[in-house]
Amino acid sequence: MFLPGAEKRRADALSEIGPEPEVREPLSTITRLLGRPLEIEAAAIGVACTQVAQWAQSKGLRATAFEFTQAAALASPQDPKLALTVARTARNGAEYSGAEVWYQRTVGLARQAGDWDTYARAYIGLGKMWLARGVYPAARKNLHKARRAAERKGLNDVLGMALHDLFIVESDSHRDAEALRYAQAALGAYTHGHPDLVTLAYDVGFSWVLQGRFEQALPVLRAVVPHLDPERPEPRGGLARAAGAMGDEATFETAWQTLWEMDDNLPGKADALVEASRGAASLSRWQDAERAANYALSLARQRRQSKVALDAEGVLESVRSERSADTALHQAEPATARKAPPADQADVLARELVESLEASSVGR
Repeated sequence: MFLPGAEKRRADALSEIGPEPEVREPLSTITRLLGRPLEIEAAAIGVACTQVAQWAQSKGLRATAFEFTQAAALASPQDPKLALTVARTARNGAEYSGAEVWYQRTVGLARQAGDWDTYARAYIGLGKMWLARGVYPAARKNLHKARRAAERKGLNDVLGMALHDLFIVESDSHRDAEALRYAQAALGAYTHGHPDLVTLAYDVGFSWVLQGRFEQALPVLRAVVPHLDPERPEPRGGLARAAGAMGDEATFETAWQTLWEMDDNLPGKADALVEASRGAASLSRWQDAERAANYALSLARQRRQSKVALDAEGVLESVRSERSADTALHQAEPATARKAPPADQADVLARELVESLEASSVGR
């Protein structure tokens, strides 16, 4: 690497390529390392590598982003925050074995440095990783480690994140009463205006849709959807289903029209149409329900989304069988609905989530 003339050759190559302005200076810093390794501080190399990694991430160059993020961490081997960034980059790229190594490294470095915020976040990352892989016992174990660390050190935002993810673990495990308790605790831990409050409200609202608890789901989804990315189809599908089940035709129609106007290539469009089909069927809008289910099936097959395709086929079959009797689909849904926690607890949480979202809007 440090052969005579290496710096000049690399500089000439960069000049010929003409890198984008955002990475010109950091790449020059890295290039100088080839000719003057003892003059360049490790921290400067770490910063330069981080800048290149951020640029690569913004361009969707995941492999490049990972390599430069890892180089930054190796340039500053005692920095737990850089190690955590490497772990997250690996996890987001589904490189789970590498992510686990870097998360464990982060835990050790953060403990040595007394950086308890990064320490707890590393365990949250491990929990998320195992959650993504469907290994719920390992997810719980790591998230509880994060929760305990956050409680001991008074890290309320991190505590809220850990409790939020525990809610998801228990919801995905169909342990709805436990999930409700974690959702209530997460809401209490998040500070006013916390950015993850919106995500929590959506996650809770949609979990109630899956439970068939539409009375609580509708006001929460109605309040949270305006706060979400307008290019996300799933929230509109969930809102359409809840509105249809509750007979709120105005809210259903708004969500329905918005969903159809969205690009078919957006992730989640097929899933959202399945939910919208169920909402349309609840309103006895059989033609709309069949149209949405058919279109969802077509999209799912194009993308080889077998689970979504099966869901769409099931809804389509139900719509066709119920249409002649003009019986709303949600009357035939109890077999798929889950046993939900007591209504009074869910009602309280629904009201508190809506109030928190309204307060956040006023504070903007």
